[in-house]
Amino acid sequence: MSIQIDRQVSAWLEKAKLRKTFARVSVMTRFLEIPGPISAEGLYQDLDATGNNIGVASVYRILREMEVNGFIRRDRTASMHKSVYILNQVGQSQSRYIFECVYCSTKSTVSDPALFHRLSGDAYLQGFQLPADVFIKSLCRTCKAAGHLLD
Repeated sequence: MSIQIDRQVSAWLEKAKLRKTFARVSVMTRFLEIPGPISAEGLYQDLDATGNNIGVASVYRILREMEVNGFIRRDRTASMHKSVYILNQVGQSQSRYIFECVYCSTKSTVSDPALFHRLSGDAYLQGFQLPADVFIKSLCRTCKAAGHLLD
């Protein structure tokens, strides 16, 4: 466990006025080490695979404590009927969506945290990870007016 993660876990527990237990430290630490959103089942399986003997009910309870205290956010994905948990981090860089015209290469950038969290949750459940910048091939207004079509 890195010193930075250890400090963050200790700060969370102190802020939430929770006792420092092996289960809480293990779940919180592993959650911070995993990039992107993760389901409770996925976190439990990951902890189990690394030799941490923590029950699935404890994982759910600790995730709920983290959610109630504002450290993480639960995102329900309608397509898979499962929840994934996402780190709430002030100043966290968000993914950008860059629309690029296939004819003239004009670009327009959009940043939408809600869309990022939704897509990253769905991507995780399908076994993918989103890059920081997502390029979307599109047709700009000018090229559309000129009669070009998007294939």
